[in-house]
Amino acid sequence: MRRMDTGADIIGGGSAASHRQVAPFAEVLVTLTKEQEIKLRWEASFWRSQHRQALVRLAQSEAAHRVEMAQAAAREAALRSELEQAKGKIRDLQKRLFGRKSERSSGAEKNPAADQKSSRARGQQPGAAGHGRNPESHLPTQIEVIDIDCPHCPDCGLGYVDFPGTEDSEVLEIEVKAYRRKICRRRYRRTCQCSGARGILTAPPPARLIPRGKYGVSIWVHLLLSKFLYGQPTHRLLRDLSDHGLTLSAGTVAGGLRALAPLFEPLEEALLGQLRSEKQWHADETRWRVFAETEGKVGHRWYFWVFHGPSVIHFVLDPSRSAAVPIRELSGSAGGVIICDCVFHTKLDTDSRRNWTVIPRQTGHRFQSNLDSHL
Repeated sequence: MRRMDTGADIIGGGSAASHRQVAPFAEVLVTLTKEQEIKLRWEASFWRSQHRQALVRLAQSEAAHRVEMAQAAAREAALRSELEQAKGKIRDLQKRLFGRKSERSSGAEKNPAADQKSSRARGQQPGAAGHGRNPESHLPTQIEVIDIDCPHCPDCGLGYVDFPGTEDSEVLEIEVKAYRRKICRRRYRRTCQCSGARGILTAPPPARLIPRGKYGVSIWVHLLLSKFLYGQPTHRLLRDLSDHGLTLSAGTVAGGLRALAPLFEPLEEALLGQLRSEKQWHADETRWRVFAETEGKVGHRWYFWVFHGPSVIHFVLDPSRSAAVPIRELSGSAGGVIICDCVFHTKLDTDSRRNWTVIPRQTGHRFQSNLDSHL
């Protein structure tokens, strides 16, 4: 078969005897002129070039779009930060304008409805289910068996016999008493004739908290907890111990606590390191009387500082009220926020203005650089 199409000869042929399946136009031959071939090749090259350029422009557009999105996100974050600062200033101004004039306001000003008596009685209401007694099962049990002196019948005089079981009840008690712990160390005599061996060996003495001290660990633990955890004054604590048969003097307690102080230095260093690793602190100071003569110090007025972090509370007793105390306390930290009062703020701004910048809270200040470089 032969057919003419647009000036080009199209010749097609195939074997009728062949049953082989081939793709459409796989054996179709097309005859073109040289001009038509050049034109087709030129158009193919042109459109391929256009496609490559379009891909490059698309990649550039996507990169520019990502940069614009990142810049927009940064601008949005900056605007949100400015908005939060503005809101903080508004809250501060509203608190100053509309807040209470004094911290010593009456109870009626704090709660106007406090004068109105409620018809509901205070405490647990009648008929409400109670929680019952706490069994205190974690406490050790001391069993006491109570017998009847003469179990017999009051009429005929015949005796009673044991009946299985007991009628039980519980009473909580506490026993605090002082006692002497007598330590007896065994001694041994040698049975050999070695010249280098000792004739008599004595068991070593137990370790003591204070070398050659008279009082054991339990007494010092009780003194430390009562004085520094529960805030019990020394004279009241000594009177409480004397009621239990133990007589201690105030000088013995003071000297023992002074001897125990070096044992807490590693703990204090670890707590101070943890405090400096945090990013936010509450800080304040107050006057504190110290009746001790110190070289270069006139009078007995010292200052008691407190630095409260998320996990550590550290106290500092210092004769000075200057900003050198918080700078020394937080030296080596990477920076953070200190929340303090106006007096604290003034001292810091006066003595170390370069190390602080004001944040939008009434009493907050932020480290601007490492304090070590300014010590």
